[in-house]
Amino acid sequence: MLGFPGAPADVHSMRLAPDDSQVVTPAQRSSRKRKHVKALESRSQLLDAALSSADEANRRWEECRVLLDQLRVENAALRAALSQSQIIPQLPPNPAAQPSQNSQQEKTDQQQLEEATRSLEAVVHNELKGAEAQHQQQNTD
Repeated sequence: MLGFPGAPADVHSMRLAPDDSQVVTPAQRSSRKRKHVKALESRSQLLDAALSSADEANRRWEECRVLLDQLRVENAALRAALSQSQIIPQLPPNPAAQPSQNSQQEKTDQQQLEEATRSLEAVVHNELKGAEAQHQQQNTD
């Protein structure tokens, strides 16, 4: 025994450090291995978290794509209804008569339909931008 706790019984069990300036004991070697294992475990946890985040981003991307498809179908139906309402022949205007309540209601309905279409397009656009940005961020990580 060399005279300190944990020292090897013989000098041959000790190894020289890579720079040959210092002796590395088995205890030091074990300590370095434990630190290396901890670093690897930490990196593994970070990679697991990144993978989970990427999976979540891909799930949201798919949800947004499905939502976009649904909104496109709905938008097409709204546009068809709008164009159908514009095709319906209207009576020639009578300059002496006041606009009827129905024609005012139709104009209001048409304006609301157009406003709803613009709102839907804005929502879809914003959702796509957010999902695309998150998807690109995940791909760069």
